[in-house]
Amino acid sequence: RAYEKILQLEPGRPEARFWLALAREQDGQLSDALTEYKAILAAAPADAPWRSSIEQRIAELSRRLAGAGKSPHAS
Repeated sequence: RAYEKILQLEPGRPEARFWLALAREQDGQLSDALTEYKAILAAAPADAPWRSSIEQRIAELSRRLAGAGKSPHAS
C-alpha cells in the first residue's frame, strides 16, 4: 500500500514501480510484472544505475514465461 501511495504522489517514481512489479511477480502475475518491468525500463534514463537489475528481471521472466508454454512431454 505504501508504494501505491507513493505512486499517487509521484507517478513516475521507478523505485515504487519496481517493488510493485516484484510483488506481482511473487504473486504469480508474471505477465503483468513483465509488462511493468518493460515500462520501467522504457522510461529509464540511459545512464540509470539500476537498468541492469530491471534487464535481469525481464530476462528471467521472459525465460519463465517461455518455459511455461512448453509441454513437459515435448521432444
